[in-house]
Amino acid sequence: MKSKKVFIACIGAEDVAITGGGVIDGQGVKFYDTSKRMWGMYAKPPHPRPRMLEFVRCRGVRFEDITFKDSPGWTCWARMCEDFTAERVKVVADQLMINNDGFHMDGCRHVRIRNCDLRTGDDCIIMRAIQSPNGDSNLCEDMIVEDSTLSSRCQCIRLGCPSDGTIRNGVFRRLKMSGYNGVVSGHPVRYLQKGDHGSCSMENLLVEDCDIEVANLPIAFWVEPGIALGAYGNVTFRNVRLRGKKPITLQGTGDSVLTNVVFDGVRGVIESESPLDVKDVSGIVFKDFAVTSGTGVKSKPAENPSDGWESVR
Repeated sequence: MKSKKVFIACIGAEDVAITGGGVIDGQGVKFYDTSKRMWGMYAKPPHPRPRMLEFVRCRGVRFEDITFKDSPGWTCWARMCEDFTAERVKVVADQLMINNDGFHMDGCRHVRIRNCDLRTGDDCIIMRAIQSPNGDSNLCEDMIVEDSTLSSRCQCIRLGCPSDGTIRNGVFRRLKMSGYNGVVSGHPVRYLQKGDHGSCSMENLLVEDCDIEVANLPIAFWVEPGIALGAYGNVTFRNVRLRGKKPITLQGTGDSVLTNVVFDGVRGVIESESPLDVKDVSGIVFKDFAVTSGTGVKSKPAENPSDGWESVR
């Protein structure tokens, strides 16, 4: 999104808040020609769309008891902020709009998102560390999301992109996720910045006491060939109930091995024939793992074309 427009912007401030129980309505649908579709959603318009909120290098940011409705672009982009809190916040968006992410936490530290209700067409919660154009590294750490409801036509939780900096120490607990995908850390080649072959380092993530019921991938950590990440692993899924159409996906590569993934008390149903799609993973642990896969497509009974005697001659 190359838009320079934002409805509410705040740079280098301390102790700032948006509270009060009202609604900020971005009227996002008016930026689209709703008769044109792409991937089943409204097609991206030719003109840039504004974001609703952008907070940069701020400390002590607080959102409480407020509704953000129909942002034309990302709802909240917090960049390199510290001590960010969102409690009892609703993000309500037309799920046919693309790029209307909920909380896009970029290079932030000490983040707390609690008792929120997010419904978006794009990702609900994002933990990222976007690198600056001059190559300065970025760090996103100490983020807790809990006791919230996430519904997305894309990902409920997205973790990192291949050209990011360091992402670590994230906790996601007591969440109810629905929509298309659940928890995703995907690293495709098309997301690489020019001249980069992968720089993201991601570790120490915990997903616990969550319900994930989605139409596609409940859990997916994957890297495309040709991308070389830094640390990629130390992820625990504890006491998670899930249901999805496609398998739990853990796909590292020889250049980016996914390490130390723990499933502890994970239960549910995968509708495809296999519950797991695993490659290039080191140190995967299953404790009390009870996931049932689909039974596949029934075949017709086999018939021997002979008269029955050919098989014994």
